[in-house]
Amino acid sequence: MESRIDASHSGDAGGPGRPSSPFSNRSVDDPRGPPAPPVSPAPSNLRGGRRIEVERVTQELPSPIGPVGAGESPEESGGPLAGPLAAAPGVTTATLAGARTPEDGPPTLLYIVGHHKSGSTFLGAVLAEDPEIYFAGELYRFPRPIWVPGDPHRLCSCGASVLSCPFWSGVRSDFEQHHRLEELRDGQRRFDRLRGLPGLLLQEGSPPAPLARYVRSMEDLAGILARRSGRRLIVEASFSAARARVYHLADPARLRVKYLHLVRDGRAFLWSEMRVKEPPEDGSWWLRLPPFVVARWVAMNLLALTLCSLDRERYLRIRYEELVTSPRATIERIGRFLGRDLSQVAAKVEERAPIPLRHVAAGNWRRGEGSVVLRPDFGWETGLSARSRALFWLASGWLATLLGYSRRRRRSTTGPAARGPR
Repeated sequence: MESRIDASHSGDAGGPGRPSSPFSNRSVDDPRGPPAPPVSPAPSNLRGGRRIEVERVTQELPSPIGPVGAGESPEESGGPLAGPLAAAPGVTTATLAGARTPEDGPPTLLYIVGHHKSGSTFLGAVLAEDPEIYFAGELYRFPRPIWVPGDPHRLCSCGASVLSCPFWSGVRSDFEQHHRLEELRDGQRRFDRLRGLPGLLLQEGSPPAPLARYVRSMEDLAGILARRSGRRLIVEASFSAARARVYHLADPARLRVKYLHLVRDGRAFLWSEMRVKEPPEDGSWWLRLPPFVVARWVAMNLLALTLCSLDRERYLRIRYEELVTSPRATIERIGRFLGRDLSQVAAKVEERAPIPLRHVAAGNWRRGEGSVVLRPDFGWETGLSARSRALFWLASGWLATLLGYSRRRRRSTTGPAARGPR
């Protein structure tokens, strides 16, 4: 089943299951990998006033999978992968066990920085159509709340509970061989938030022990994701400029980092936030008031611009509007930045073909529906009041202009990229 969602929403709230597997009709000879095993429906859950069926995978692997690293026994690597299996194309039983070797060199992390609701889940899924790219979603949600305390109702995009998904169970097992989950969480509290940014900016020479441990844990997590997915390039959409600054301290011999600044018109973000009825996850309802929404858009994008663009060889900025109206040119531009030929991926997007989501545990809550299709969303142009548009431009027009936006509404594009899905 394809999810005909707009290509803009991001943000996670647990996520529903998908009604049916998008890979259930695949032939065993299909080059994308073996078909997913049969599934059976679990009890229904309710989300947003509508009923959704959560799939549970009932078939286990027929035989144990080999060890993760050379010289490790299955017990040392967390044991064979068993339990629910819903392997998406490109993430086969072989890659779930860890196919990368030290000779492959360090993995590359493409860190998406900017703000939520900019189309990062769609973009990540698109990039993951390349056989060397894996989209990990919002990694800042690991370990909390995904692993600690752990939510049995939170679903991976494969259809299984994140706590029983063989891919994420293997990632956790590998990570806990060398690090404590509390170590990762402590680093997030101390360094990923804005209050930790001044210390990061003033950092000279060798980082203090707590920061060094945190950087090392992030390097290791990225390496485990590369090994488990069998892909050399990991895409993370955590947005925070402070977290991006932590990645800046990574050892290039262990992890190469590049930054993609994904920007969306702030008026679209304002319109999206004004339509949300639920308070933010931390309960701070005032964050959805228009002045604070505009302030958040300015702060996140200004920090991304100033902190990540210093090294031009590792920074690329694209706009959501370019992605959805000129997908081929935009995707090929990203490909050149990454050193990958993404022309076939761009062609698939232009054809409105469903884009599968492969083992994404945190991001757009519709990830559980299996796949996404490009559908440009410019509803703010008619939905946002003149008063709200004026407020936005008065407070942040200077930054919007710098990022390539005009006070006037976007001119309509008549090409196929602007008409939405077929």
